[in-house]
Amino acid sequence: RAAELQRWVEAGHYQRIVDGDYPRRGETRKDRSYTDDVADAASYYAKEAREVASDVVDAAKRAASAFANTFKEPRQK
Repeated sequence: RAAELQRWVEAGHYQRIVDGDYPRRGETRKDRSYTDDVADAASYYAKEAREVASDVVDAAKRAASAFANTFKEPRQK
């Protein structure tokens, strides 16, 4: 959670909120449709899913490599 929060801050999302750049209740946004919001959300979550999948694959590769290396090295007595 902390890492995700850090990425959120580094991406500038926190600063935009602090600066007051966010939609407020009751405001109409004629320049942006609902479908645009949905498309942005879908794009964001797809990107996040790809990053998580990539992290899992990288971790699995490291684990497999460590496992293989354990049996390649001669045992010390």
